[in-house]
This record gives sequence, C-alpha cells and structure tokens, in this order.
Amino acid sequence: SGDPPPRAARRCLEIVGLGAVALGLVRAAALLLESYVLSATLGRPVLAALLATPHFTAGIAHAALALALAASAADAGGAKHLPLSGNLDPPAMIQCALKMNAVQNAITKCQSRGYLRRPDADAVVQSQSPATAVVYLAFEKPGLELPADQVGAPVVIVTTTLNNSGHPRTKVIGTLVVADLNGQRLWSGDQISSLAGTDPSFEVTDSGLDAVEAGTTTTTSLASKIGEFLGCLGWGAMACTVQVIGTPTPIPPVVVTRVLVCTAIAALACFSQIF
Repeated sequence: SGDPPPRAARRCLEIVGLGAVALGLVRAAALLLESYVLSATLGRPVLAALLATPHFTAGIAHAALALALAASAADAGGAKHLPLSGNLDPPAMIQCALKMNAVQNAITKCQSRGYLRRPDADAVVQSQSPATAVVYLAFEKPGLELPADQVGAPVVIVTTTLNNSGHPRTKVIGTLVVADLNGQRLWSGDQISSLAGTDPSFEVTDSGLDAVEAGTTTTTSLASKIGEFLGCLGWGAMACTVQVIGTPTPIPPVVVTRVLVCTAIAALACFSQIF
C-alpha cells in the first residue's frame, strides 16, 4: 500500500512533462509563424518590431515557462541517486528511493515473483563519513519455509555512495536475506539450495525490467558480491539479532531489515562489496 502513490506520481510527472513540452513547442511555433506571415504580408522583416510588443513578449514567456516546467518535471521524476546529506528524515529518504526508475523496476521484479510489499518494515541508514545512504525496501515471500532458528525476507537494497572522483554512484539490488536468529551469520537466497533456483539475487537499472539475476551467464559475480556483502555485515549480527528477537511478534521482514540496519551502522565499509 506504500508504493502506488510514488508510482502514480511518476506517471503524472511524465504526463505533465510531455504536455509542457508540447505546449512550449506549439507556442514557439505559433510565434514564428506569426512573424513569418506578417513579414510576407508587409514585405519586410517584422521580428524586431514584434519583440517589442507585449503580445509577443508574453508569448515568449509562455513558451519558456512551459519548457521550464517540462525540465522541472523530468528532474523530479528522474532521480538516479539517493541524497547524501546524511540528515534526511527516513520517510523522506524512502520516498526519494521510490521515485527512482531503477527502484520501481526492482519492485516490479519482486512483484513478478509473488513477493508482497511490506512498507512497515522499510528502513534507512545514513552516514556523512563516509558519505553513504542506504534504503531497505522490505517484502514478504508467502510460504517461505526455513528452519525454526532462521528468518528470511526479500529486500530491495538501494545504496548511494561517492566514487573515487567524488561523484555519486548507486546500486539497486534485490536479494532474499536469511538471518540466523542465533546470530551466527546472514545468507542470501543464492547460498541456499532450496532458494537459489527460485529466488536468485538481481540487479536492475533505469533502462528496463530485464533484471540481471545471479547465476545467469550475463553475470557470474553478483551472487558472490552479495554473499560477501552479507558475510561482511554478519560479523555484527549476533548483537543485532539479540536486539530484534525480543519484539512481541518477530515478523520476518521487520527482523531482517532491523538486523541489516543494525549491522550496517557498525560496518558501512561493507557496502563497497556490492559495487
């Protein structure tokens, strides 16, 4: 229930942007046509004189504002990175993630697998040193069967950091995270034989829904990267699982994202594993 508004907002922004572009171009074309017709009728150039008239000036301003609106709509609906200010409210950070095309593609991929969205378990990690922003978008896999001492849930992990040149870089990956409630380690679905075939990790981009899945010929390193990332976080898993198991009803998506947040705070360097 938390996703339709951002998706609808993106569609609305696309419509507004296309309409604004059309309006701006049509208005500019009408002004040029008006200048051409008057010049042909009078037998001399009239553009300079028209530019001094309120009518023509207002028309130019109208076209410019329409194109500016189109640019603004495109910018609002086409974010590619999470903000790295380090102090954005978690709900606002989650909304920033949901506006990203790659994130919407990841959500669509999860839904195609039958995962149920669990926005109540979404979580955020932010740091200014090193500059890192992470959003965990939680899902639930109906019918997931694991041993009694394990809990698992699919998670879309959106990570923005700075590269060596100081420019933002972002990864959007999906993986089914399994946490050992005894605090021994974290796994991805790729590392569990019963899940590797049906729930492989994936990475998506802005370009489309053709997610790259772990285990395919297109990338053999994705599963190992995510495994190394979760293994890196797992060093702090024991203390973190102790914190979350005490909840009255340890709902799997909530437990998983809380463990991920807790371990990430202590091990932000682990995020370099997924790039």
